Amino acid sequence: MICSKDVLTKVLQQMYHHEVAKNKFIRISLNSVPQDFTSDGVLLNRVLVNMLKNALEASDEGSVVEIGSTMYGFDKLRFWVKNENLIPEEVKSQIFQRSFSTKGKGRGIGTYSVKLFGEQYLKGKVGFISNEQERTIFHIDLNV
Repeated sequence: MICSKDVLTKVLQQMYHHEVAKNKFIRISLNSVPQDFTSDGVLLNRVLVNMLKNALEASDEGSVVEIGSTMYGFDKLRFWVKNENLIPEEVKSQIFQRSFSTKGKGRGIGTYSVKLFGEQYLKGKVGFISNEQERTIFHIDLNV
């Protein structure tokens, strides 16, 4: 069994001193649920680290990137990563495509691997929203 709060803490500790986190803040949502569940902890960590890394790269200096976990429906645990910047409309439809990147050549495997590992191996559902009200939130929903 894995506890969702332990997963969030591990991801935060792993990324706290990473270069992309320099002059930015990572916060675990105070509303995060401490839910026990069964999953592949190594793959889930990779998915969440990639989500967090992308959010940090998209964020301005001094920004806060928030991570958390909530129950979604009756039997789903949602892990999510939120940043304040918006994804341009013309980018949204390409976000999970292999080798697509707004950051230059040789990039673009991050969101692709999030979708691949999250859905094919962890049997979850990966998605995102990006709008003025909620800003940008990437998530993975897992069965509990």
